[in-house]
Amino acid sequence: MHAGKEFEKGNPKNYITKDGIERIAETYRGFKEVEKFSRLVGKDEIIKNDYNISPSRYIQVNDAYTYRPIEEIVEELREQESEYVVIDSEVKTILTKLGFKYA
Repeated sequence: MHAGKEFEKGNPKNYITKDGIERIAETYRGFKEVEKFSRLVGKDEIIKNDYNISPSRYIQVNDAYTYRPIEEIVEELREQESEYVVIDSEVKTILTKLGFKYA
């Protein structure tokens, strides 16, 4: 269970709200899987993860990464490289006009 968002800021310490406690208890007692909150994990998976039972290992709480086709990324890199050449040339021209030697 990953109940990292079931708390309120407090002074001097944070605390779990009554609703948060109820949600955690209900999920635990019901042996439920809830997206971004709880997941049932078997012993074999825990062993495979070297007995690491950190909730973040098993429950994805952030939005997943967006993957793009490699061809799209390569094309974007080519465009950026082309822009770099133009900008570098402009910077050299400006520095030369200001009296700086550009290597």
